[in-house]
Amino acid sequence: MLTRSAPAAVGVSLAYSLVVEGLLMSLVPDQAQWLPGQVFTALTSSSATISYWQALAATVAWGAALLAAGGALFRFSDVTA
Repeated sequence: MLTRSAPAAVGVSLAYSLVVEGLLMSLVPDQAQWLPGQVFTALTSSSATISYWQALAATVAWGAALLAAGGALFRFSDVTA
């Protein structure tokens, strides 16, 4: 829960997918196939660099990592029950 604003969350997501991932693809082209946007694209279309099953495993790994990060942020936030 980095932000409590839905428009800000959408803006950060778009900025990451359009700007940050593009920069990372040019800086580390060998590892660019494992970035979330590239992995999700490989799931929906045939890709020569990564197979469907590798893309599925990477998607599950990205999902687990993001879920763990969100859980940790929620756990250590100042929300009281």
